[in-house]
Formats: sequence, structure tokens, C-alpha cells
Amino acid sequence: MIAGTPRSAVPSRWGIFHCGCLILVAVLIAAAAVFRKRLPRGEKNVSRILLAAGIVFILLETGKQILCSFDAEAGVWRYDFSRFPFQFCSLPIWLCPIGAFCGEKSRGRICAFLASYGLFAGGAVLIWPSGGVFSEIVFLNFHTMIWHGLMVLLGAYLWFSETVTPSLRDLAGAVIVYLPQCPVAALLNEAGHRLGLPLDLFHFSPYFQTDTPLLSAVQKAGANGFVMMLSFMAVFGLLGASVFAAAALIRLLFTKTKSKNTNADFSPEDKK
Repeated sequence: MIAGTPRSAVPSRWGIFHCGCLILVAVLIAAAAVFRKRLPRGEKNVSRILLAAGIVFILLETGKQILCSFDAEAGVWRYDFSRFPFQFCSLPIWLCPIGAFCGEKSRGRICAFLASYGLFAGGAVLIWPSGGVFSEIVFLNFHTMIWHGLMVLLGAYLWFSETVTPSLRDLAGAVIVYLPQCPVAALLNEAGHRLGLPLDLFHFSPYFQTDTPLLSAVQKAGANGFVMMLSFMAVFGLLGASVFAAAALIRLLFTKTKSKNTNADFSPEDKK
């Protein structure tokens, strides 16, 4: 750790810092919802927003990697592989820049992933930061709240701007992006184990104790790495799909409410 790094007491869940971040994100989401018709739309604007988000993710992660991998006492660089940026919540750092420059079809799939799996993962950590999310390092606390808050805001933007819709096509696109990530993480976990590196990507490595709900029960049952990976794919696959289901339900309710209000505006005389 770099000498002189600002430190503080570890923020508590539902403490002032945590609640302040939640309120800020909630206000920004509400503002996006209210002014959704004014949100930038179209391929060029979406590409620019993905690129801007990608730059923020890269800058945040660069600071974190430098901060956590430099041994100030020894004056040497010792890369901390336990913080290798290929966790599930780290995927936007790769996907946003790719989405900014790839073709329209691939960009649509990446956006669908960010609006569902990314939104859920970011929201889960933002709302319920588990043990280890907060630390005494001030920068890391701001890093995690800005990171996961941006994941949520980016997902909200993609829904409100109708870049992503609750359609089977977009759901399929999100799944297409999601599925290959899990085998990649599993292969890297296995390679890390053989090389003696502390890699626990997606937190389903059989060589580390996981505290992820449901996966911990699977691990305690003696599951190997392959079963752990399949369990993760199934659980998070359903969670991502549930975001699309929720979006479809919200759209249905909004459409019905709007239709009722429109009909109520017509008086009996208007209908004649």
C-alpha cells in the first residue's frame, strides 16, 4: 500500500456514508426517470456514453490497482492477483470500451447485458455491501460506491432511453454475452491455482471459501469446480432474466395506467 494513503474508520452498512451514496444514486435514477424523454438516444450517443463510462471505470480501477499493489515499506511493486479485474462486477471495464467501438448488433447485446446482469450485480452490492466491501482505505470505499453506483445508473439509462427493451431478442443478447464469461473465469481460476496465484474470479473457485448465497451451500456439499461454475451460471442466469421480467411487468403496468388515464380524459360527449 502506498505510504500516506488516507484512512478512516470502516464505514458500516446503513451508516452515513452508505446511506448517503444510496440516496444520491436514487435521486439520479429518479431524475433520469422524470426526464427520460430528454435522455440522449441513438447509436452515436450510446457509444459515447459507453466510452465515457468505460473511461471512468478504467481510471477508478487503475487507481485501485496501483494503490493495492505497491509495497511502500519495501519500495517494490507486488501485484495483488486477488484483485485481478475480472470479477463479475468488473466486467463493465472491458465491455463498455468494447461496446463503444463494436458493431451495432454486438453493442446491442452488450447494452442488454449491462442493463440486466450489470444492473442487478451493481445494485446488489450497492444496497447490501457484504463483508470486505468497505475498508479503512478512503479511496477504496469511494471506488466501490462510485463503481457500483455507475453500474446501476448505466443500466437505468439503457432502460429509460429504450436502448434496451424487455424483449426476447434483448434477453437473448444479454445471455449471449453472459454465458462465455463464466467458463473464462473458471479456466483462469484453475490456471491461477496451478500457478499458485490467489485467483477467485466470480467467487466460485473451489479452492476458496465462497460466501455467495446458494453457492456456499453447493460448495459445502462437496461440489467441484465444474459444478460450482454451472451453479453460478444457473443462479445468475435466472437473476439476469428476472430483471427483464421485472422490466416487462413495469412496462405493462405503465401502459395500462396510461391507457386508463387517456380514456378518462374523454367525456361522454366526446365519445358521441
